[in-house]
Amino acid sequence: RLCHAESGNAKGLSCSYHGWAFGVEGRLDAVPLEDAIYGPQFDRCKLGLREVPLVESYHGFIFACMDPQAPGLVEYLGDSAWYMDIWANVPGGVELLGPPARSIVHANWKSPTENFIGDSYHVGWTHAPALAGLMGGVPPHASFIGDDTCIQMTSRYGHGLGIFNQLGVAVLLHECPELAPWMERRAGEVAAARGPRAAGMFMGHWDASIFPNTSYLYGDHVFKVWHPLGPDRIEIMTWTIVEKDMPDDLKRRVQVATHRMFGTAGRLESDDLDNFEYATRPNRGFVTRQGELNL
Repeated sequence: RLCHAESGNAKGLSCSYHGWAFGVEGRLDAVPLEDAIYGPQFDRCKLGLREVPLVESYHGFIFACMDPQAPGLVEYLGDSAWYMDIWANVPGGVELLGPPARSIVHANWKSPTENFIGDSYHVGWTHAPALAGLMGGVPPHASFIGDDTCIQMTSRYGHGLGIFNQLGVAVLLHECPELAPWMERRAGEVAAARGPRAAGMFMGHWDASIFPNTSYLYGDHVFKVWHPLGPDRIEIMTWTIVEKDMPDDLKRRVQVATHRMFGTAGRLESDDLDNFEYATRPNRGFVTRQGELNL
């Protein structure tokens, strides 16, 4: 491992084991005692870092792929990009506030990715006690059903999302009431640029995944990456999504609110992580492994 920092910049990277030093473009620039240890046949040009063949950005979000034959980013995002434009293509753009919160969960990475592709079915049950404490009540399961209250979208390559019209930023308002008027003003601009239907989506609550391991909740302003560490272990990285034009104090308040809901010890995060672990753990058993998984 050459880079141990979450953020920052450097003129180069060096290995803490033997001191080989690489430039920022990946070239091997220096090897301690090169001549004495490796001799004149040593060719540094062949030992540079492996380049990521595909790197592209969409509204400032940088995606990379190690497969040079993979489709381009816009093609890969497909229909999901149209929806992402609604909240990411606002004047000034959006940014992620870090450093990210990090945690380890003993679950399979596909469970949270699948959950974030529009699983509002669990909300009225899994999160009922927390939502009752936060909002004084819980929407019944029926309120998550039907074209008038929510939409569901899935696209090729595995992306998908659900938008629930009746929740929006409500979960964050206990901690950050100033967020509501900001969103309402911005929704007017979205309506002028993209139409009233897009503005309605902008004010809704989103749960979405960009396959394979990136998810976001818009409304809760949460952005997550699920790093697989094996079949039953994930490192979770959590950022806060904010608009760049927001006042600094509002950004800070939104960040506090999102991490209290979906950070490492978040009120709603804890419910979900238990379920992800309990959905994974039984699959180690002999009897369970004789069955089939419908996912």
